[in-house]
Amino acid sequence: MSAITLVCPQCQAPMRVGARFCRSCGTHIQLCPECQHPMRADAKFCRSCGLKLRACPHCQQLLRKNAQFCTTCGTVLTPEVHVPAIATPLPIASHEEQKQTAQKMPQSQQPQLWQPAELTPVKPAATRTRRVGLFVDYENICLIPWIRFSGMSAHQIGEVLNNYAEDQGQVVVRCACVHPAKVPDYRAIKADLLQLGYSIKKPGDGDTRELKKDTSQKNQSDHVLIRQMNVESRTSHPDIFLIVSGDGDYYEHIEDLIEQGYAVRMCASFSAMHLSNHYRRLTQKYGPDAKREEGKGTFAIDNLDTLFQLNRSS
Repeated sequence: MSAITLVCPQCQAPMRVGARFCRSCGTHIQLCPECQHPMRADAKFCRSCGLKLRACPHCQQLLRKNAQFCTTCGTVLTPEVHVPAIATPLPIASHEEQKQTAQKMPQSQQPQLWQPAELTPVKPAATRTRRVGLFVDYENICLIPWIRFSGMSAHQIGEVLNNYAEDQGQVVVRCACVHPAKVPDYRAIKADLLQLGYSIKKPGDGDTRELKKDTSQKNQSDHVLIRQMNVESRTSHPDIFLIVSGDGDYYEHIEDLIEQGYAVRMCASFSAMHLSNHYRRLTQKYGPDAKREEGKGTFAIDNLDTLFQLNRSS
């Protein structure tokens, strides 16, 4: 499989997806949290999708300008306050000068006493809260080399994904599919994720009639998670589905969700090449810059490596 390349926003030199620095000019590279377009680490907005940005004061991760906390290190962010420029005051006339000016001015032009205008109550801006469903293929996460060797616990991984979901709106469901035979310590992983509010599903739970007869052991978990998304769409009613995987088995179901008007985001590891090429076609059809039919949903891709900060120092 050929490596996907992007260009440095500073010198236009080609570079690999997931690169943190340009090998040609040394520019520190970050990705837009909305469209994954590469940009300078000090960018104030994305030149591709126009998203306004701010940097986390703790880890310098680029975030949406209205983000309430950093999705990488969890730092709570205070709103950026615009301080207006102070105009240079005009010289104040003496009492005698004011009196002489008033005597020379006709009565009709005499300044009237200032009266406060009637105050109109300001209505608070309507808060648009989207309902978010987070669906995690945990086996897929365990296959990412740098996570496997990092020593991160399931609790730490779950917290990062929780922050990612909460940045999108009100989280109404968290679901993780974990096959006991395909993870290093199923009991510890299950306990950690349950503590963070996840429901745990595994192949063999509930009604398995929806699983295809030819479904291999390899992708059974994908179909279990798809079945759970169908259930939650009728019970929890998410507006946006966040799917942490990248496997191609979700393609048809995701397209069905988009056709019904839902927003879908696929979060996958670029460094581990977990993202199926199917989803890049969906981005062209339903991405932020695509011309969509009225009533159709949207689709976007997020880099899981960016969420966990590949260049973490610890």
